[in-house]
Amino acid sequence: MSELDHTEPLEDKLDRIRVHVNSKLANQKQLAIILGAVEENLEEEKTEKTATSYFISFLALLEQSFSRQAPDQLENIDLAASALYFLDLVSPFASESLLRAKFSQIFVKLAPVLGSSDSESALLRSAIGTLQHLLLAQDAASWQTPASELSPRRGVVGLMHLAVNPRPKIRKRALDALAKILETRVSPVLVEHPAAATCADTALKAVKQYLENHKKEDTVDAGFMHALALVKTICGVGMWPMSQFDELCQLLLSISKTTNQMLIQATFGIFEGVFRHFAKSEEDENNKTRKLLVILDAVIDQAPATNDQHLAPAWFAVVAQGVGALGEVNPDKGLAKTPVVFQKVCAYLDSEADSVRTSASQCLVALCSSINQKSLQNGDKWLSKLAEMATMLLSVQTRASLVDSTNVVAALLDTLRWKSDPFLVEAVTIIGGLRTEESFVNGIPALDNALGSAIRAMGPAKVLELLPLNLSNPSSDSPGRAWMLPLLRDNIHNSEIAFFKSEFLPLIEYFDDKISTTKGATAKVFEALLAQVWSVLPRFCALPMDLQQSFDQSFAELLSNKLYSNIEIRPVICQSLRLLVESNVVYAEEPEAAESEDVNDDLLLLERFPRSEAESNVAYLGTVSSKILAVLFNVYGQTIPESRGFILECINAYLGITPAGEIGDIFDNVCGMLHKALEDEAKESKPEKDALPAMSLTMLDILIALVPYIPASSHNTLLTVFVQMIQNSDPNHQKKGYRLLTRLAEADNSFETLEKHLDNICGVVLESAESVTAVSRGARVAALAKLVALLPENDLYFIPATVSEAVIATKDVNEKTRTSAYNLLVLMGEKMARGGVIDNTRIPGLEDAGLGSVNANLTEFFKAVSAGLAGTSPNLVSATITGLSRILFEFKDDVPMDMLSELSQTVELFLTSQNREIVKSTLGFVKITAISLPIDLVEPQLSELLPKLLHWSHEHKGHFKAKVKHIVERLIRRFGFDTIEKHFPEADKKLLTNIRKSKERSKRKRTEEKEEDAPMSSTKPKKEFASEYERALYGDSDSEDEDDYEEEETTKRASKYIMKSDDPLDLLSQQALAHITSSKPRGKKEPLLKSSKFKTNESGKMIFKEDEEEDVIPQGSAIDHYVEAIKNGPVRGQKNKYKYKKSKGGDDDGGDDDDVVPKRPTKKFSRGGVSKPKGKPQQRRKF
Repeated sequence: MSELDHTEPLEDKLDRIRVHVNSKLANQKQLAIILGAVEENLEEEKTEKTATSYFISFLALLEQSFSRQAPDQLENIDLAASALYFLDLVSPFASESLLRAKFSQIFVKLAPVLGSSDSESALLRSAIGTLQHLLLAQDAASWQTPASELSPRRGVVGLMHLAVNPRPKIRKRALDALAKILETRVSPVLVEHPAAATCADTALKAVKQYLENHKKEDTVDAGFMHALALVKTICGVGMWPMSQFDELCQLLLSISKTTNQMLIQATFGIFEGVFRHFAKSEEDENNKTRKLLVILDAVIDQAPATNDQHLAPAWFAVVAQGVGALGEVNPDKGLAKTPVVFQKVCAYLDSEADSVRTSASQCLVALCSSINQKSLQNGDKWLSKLAEMATMLLSVQTRASLVDSTNVVAALLDTLRWKSDPFLVEAVTIIGGLRTEESFVNGIPALDNALGSAIRAMGPAKVLELLPLNLSNPSSDSPGRAWMLPLLRDNIHNSEIAFFKSEFLPLIEYFDDKISTTKGATAKVFEALLAQVWSVLPRFCALPMDLQQSFDQSFAELLSNKLYSNIEIRPVICQSLRLLVESNVVYAEEPEAAESEDVNDDLLLLERFPRSEAESNVAYLGTVSSKILAVLFNVYGQTIPESRGFILECINAYLGITPAGEIGDIFDNVCGMLHKALEDEAKESKPEKDALPAMSLTMLDILIALVPYIPASSHNTLLTVFVQMIQNSDPNHQKKGYRLLTRLAEADNSFETLEKHLDNICGVVLESAESVTAVSRGARVAALAKLVALLPENDLYFIPATVSEAVIATKDVNEKTRTSAYNLLVLMGEKMARGGVIDNTRIPGLEDAGLGSVNANLTEFFKAVSAGLAGTSPNLVSATITGLSRILFEFKDDVPMDMLSELSQTVELFLTSQNREIVKSTLGFVKITAISLPIDLVEPQLSELLPKLLHWSHEHKGHFKAKVKHIVERLIRRFGFDTIEKHFPEADKKLLTNIRKSKERSKRKRTEEKEEDAPMSSTKPKKEFASEYERALYGDSDSEDEDDYEEEETTKRASKYIMKSDDPLDLLSQQALAHITSSKPRGKKEPLLKSSKFKTNESGKMIFKEDEEEDVIPQGSAIDHYVEAIKNGPVRGQKNKYKYKKSKGGDDDGGDDDDVVPKRPTKKFSRGGVSKPKGKPQQRRKF
């Protein structure tokens, strides 16, 4: 029995036990039987099944397992193991007051189990778990009782002894329990757990005793390692008493001076826990700093040998953890200590062991990354030493570990940021020189990573000063560095736009001239370089330092002209303009609202670029946003629809920072242009297919983008445009009109407008129902969902008036439309379930029916949806059944039982339909009812359901056979095999037999895999679904793939064949396996009349007939044999390929035989020349 997961609900835990009542494993079956007996007893006593009642029942079972004459003597071990297992399971859900009240009663029973060395592992683990929950429930007063009495302290002492138990599972369970107990605060006032001192004393005594024995005998007892693990557990949860830290550290240092590597490695692990504790403790900073320095110096003095692959990695981890903890406690002291440790670790980069060098470089990276930013203000002295040592790592002497050294420099650059200039200038220059050496090809990724860190830290201006691009005038002394362009593109941040203008704009002009004057491959090279130069522009626009100074009118005009003239770089320019806005908006937000980038605690960035500067940048961009938007609108209209997405994103970014007054003017201008475009298009002829979209559609796209930002005063105008668009006969205008309404409903300031005009909007939407096109149906469904959410409870007529559209949309070809339709049906059901009034006189078509008003509820909603079952169109009936399946799954718990029964029986009648579309939807509905509806409702209908369902079990089209089999499998899982067999038609029992055998085979296979414990066994990944409804409808059962139950079940095994050979196969030979193959060997091409001396079976084995005479070659003249060979031989067919004639009693497949081609093809001659094959030749299919 493994440790239990206490985050899972109690009922789910018990459900997993109940199903094992018929298990073949004795322990599982016993648990299920005991649980059933306890629950039966609770039912007889009419006691509610709660955690408390379960706890009391299992506690009584525990007492029954002990002897009445000797209460401390265990009689029934199996019963005790089961009782303790359930107590461990139930205790987390019992009240703390109950656990405190029953502590003594339970602890008396646990003591014999915990104190006995002969207790079974499963019994002990359950006892430890039960004790853990009892101790977690104790209050501060209970912990004051001494350990000499029946108290929580005595329980902790017992756990301490079990924590050094020789059995690993017991030891781990006890250590986990101790950790959980010690890290739980018993009182808000107490910082330290009351039992922490007891645990520390016990652990220290044990370690001291083992250390003395080790010094005498020079051997390491397993208990020594267990005691050190106990110390590590206490330190790991931060509960080692501060008063005993000095004694612990002295003891650990004494152990670290021994020669045993296992002890030293374990000591290093404890030191890591000590360092983590110091970093979190609330002790005085000076005391913590002093103690950390003492411990860290002692650890540094215990440096292992350079080639020690066992101790060196552990030592690296400890010193890195110690320096990091010191940096958190005292940043200045931490930075001062870093060069000392850095120099010590650098010596290991010359180690002969690759693992040591790798671990050393990782330690150096950790040291560089742990430098506290607060220490960088006045730490130039230590930074200079670190940079000098890091630069020395790039020398020729350390060429073997140059990749690791480069990673260290990159980490230091990432930590120091712009403080790295001028300390790491020489290192960057060396790395740039190495990047051009052909002998260092394998280290290019590491060098590029370091140069990327340099670009982020120092900025592109400094890096290009050290390593110029030299693209316009390369030479042997100044080689071109085009490989740096991708590095610049990926790593520039918080730079200056002015540097782009001075460095890269001349390059752009140079390459433009070269492209215009060259042709062929050379021009292609310049075009690629030009594209790479432009690709760095977006990174210069990510939070630039000089936005207001460098993003002036001339630069904006340059970008605008490029947008108009150069289509290829439009995405780059639009991305750059968008980043100008977004990077400043995100950075200017409050710290708790900034989610896209971790800039909240970046002290260096805040010092260099305050948030107020970003706010000023956003305001500046708002003043020029209207001009930029005008350019973007024009470019949007000149771009094909497939390439408009990035322009629209840029438009949205600038609309978000444009002042409200200017937004209103832009909206009026766009509406005016839309009106004019509609008038012009009405006069023009039909546009060409390759032309750009109509101007009216472009204006509608811009209006849709404007909707969230327009003032409330413009909403009436927008609604007028909406009405005009949905009444338009053009599908695209309709779709965009509905999107206008959807976007308006999502706007923050639109609720009052929509509430005021909701009645008129709903009326217009209903009137346009007849003119809706297939293209606009998805947008209309989305708009209907917004309107349904706004409907008042006193007038819900809109729901039954539009429910038919939602039902029909569930069969739409577009997946998004179908999903929206399902969501709309659920939304309508939720609205109806909340109650309200439906005025039937307002529903189109029912004005004169005299139905009046009815109360809104789920019953009325199901009736409205079910009306489609009476439709004459198969598509409508199928859609209705599909819609009913969705809402039935959603609201099955809220609909009356009689209605569920009537609905399921009605829909199941459609299984007798001859229309496959209807039956396919009905099968989905049956599956939902089979797994979702109550058992009491479904079981009485099985006798009528199964014959109708199995009628389609022989139909292969549309996967009906597989669907039916899957539904039957789900029914078996829910109702049991015997129940389904009782109602199963006799003619279809083969299907039931096939399912049973498949289940048994699958179970045997899982059992074998579990027994073999094969880690390489392949398992199919579980398919994920978008919703629980899709999981229920499309989810697979646990059965294997479908088998053909009409054929006889056979166990499929890999066939083995013996390859033919002229010599007999010696099975005792070492070369016998070379003649065995898993693929069927192809026979040799033999003459047509040659008969085999011995017969062979399909596997290639020879068959000897001792009681029969040998086969005799048929007698006859040579002419007869020749004529027979001609008759059975191949003839030429179409395209001069050989084919065999149809033989008597067999069918020719009509295909070409390319495998068997006679060496001398025979032609049949007649008086008229070459005869043709009889019959009409088959024509080749055209694909």
